[in-house]
Amino acid sequence: MCNFFTGRSPDESHKPKGASASGMTVADTGLPAGKKPPPEAQENRWAVGMTEGLVASDRDEHSKTAREEHFPADPLAGALTARLQAALASVETDRSNLLNAISGKESLDARVDTSHMAYSEINARIRGHTATTALVRAVIENGKGDPAMFNVLLEGLVESSVTSLNISFSQAVKQGVTVTPKVFEQLLASMPATIEELRIELPASVAKLPDGKLKELPKLRSLFISGSHLEKLPEDLPECYSLTTLDLVSCKALPALPKKIFDLRSLQHLNISGCNSIMNINATGIAASPLETLLIEDCIGLMNLPETVGNKFNNVKMLSVRGCFNLSAMPPWVAELEKDGAAVQRPYHLE
Repeated sequence: MCNFFTGRSPDESHKPKGASASGMTVADTGLPAGKKPPPEAQENRWAVGMTEGLVASDRDEHSKTAREEHFPADPLAGALTARLQAALASVETDRSNLLNAISGKESLDARVDTSHMAYSEINARIRGHTATTALVRAVIENGKGDPAMFNVLLEGLVESSVTSLNISFSQAVKQGVTVTPKVFEQLLASMPATIEELRIELPASVAKLPDGKLKELPKLRSLFISGSHLEKLPEDLPECYSLTTLDLVSCKALPALPKKIFDLRSLQHLNISGCNSIMNINATGIAASPLETLLIEDCIGLMNLPETVGNKFNNVKMLSVRGCFNLSAMPPWVAELEKDGAAVQRPYHLE
């Protein structure tokens, strides 16, 4: 809660001498002595609003989510199902003129074509923007026994045109809400085909990513997954043909990568730093990988790198195994990378 006039949060239990009912002193208001502040200056209001990115009062994404939880649910649900062509206006000619302008009609007085693609595109943008800001809120409401907003969000998300999505459940955890694997899988199943970047902070209840979900995102280029309980990646992950960046930092329980991970035909950057349970890395296959950056730092369980990789890592420009203090040896292909100009960072005991 913040004070509308001063922007400060009054604390009635620590109200200074001479403070008004709102907790302000004359010095707070900046007004001359003896002059009272206007009535609105004495109101306490929740500083809410759904925003794209952080605002001045937000410290980070978590405080942003905490602020937005006070925004009423009904407008969010309405935005997720809104259809521009069904909107009303106080003057009907204004409505038809606006819709015709949006659809590019030469005459604003022409009959409105409610099936025009321009309306669908704008509807998809509205749903995408609303879904990205309301996602965590909907999950929390669902976890507290009210699934209405969550169900509407799933419908709006799948019909949206959002290209980037950041899913974090930390605020739900703070409120005592358990995000079940079913809820998580419902979210994955509702991802629109337009997604290019996906960041997922897995809830503690999710130990594996289901097969068949990620490969249905044909434009997915960047995938960032964090979760100390993750034990299994989809075996069909190599079928994400557009994926260029895969970041699995600190997935401490993950024991292995999918067998054909280095067959991803577009993968250029792979980061598995802090994946402490990985003991071996398998890089079999004949075809060269487009991989340029391979970060395997602080993988304290890693015992061996593959002895031979053929042409698999011919394109690697950066290899780092710093902090892998249980690594037994550096295979010959690492020295070959260095000869070809690649930057290699070894653990201290193998330098």
